[in-house]
Amino acid sequence: MTFYRFIRALLTTCALVVAVILILQSLFRTIPLNSPLAWQGLGFFVVFSFIVYYAGIRSAASPNKLKFHNLILSVLVGKMILSFLLVFLYYRFNQPASGNFVFPFFVVYFIFTVFEAHVMIQLGQVKKRKLE
Repeated sequence: MTFYRFIRALLTTCALVVAVILILQSLFRTIPLNSPLAWQGLGFFVVFSFIVYYAGIRSAASPNKLKFHNLILSVLVGKMILSFLLVFLYYRFNQPASGNFVFPFFVVYFIFTVFEAHVMIQLGQVKKRKLE
């Protein structure tokens, strides 16, 4: 996956996330109109996606086959822990009235999980082609 294709896919994913957040806010009145956690999550996952992309390029090109597999597991666990930490800190400092603030964040989390899986699959295929 070239950097240009990555950026194009990332921008498409961001547009999808923005549309979904706005639709969720208009359909469900219990979700705060701002839903700052969802927007913070969007920023967090964009930065995280760049890190995953560059780490994936390096590990896919590595002669050590396990390096890419270790990266995939590290990304899954690291993203889960950092996401939990982000939700916890948001709750701790903002004290929202209900738990509805989490729903848009998890939608963003799910969309970016699918996006990162797609990126990792593409990077893994590049590694496969280089070996043949």
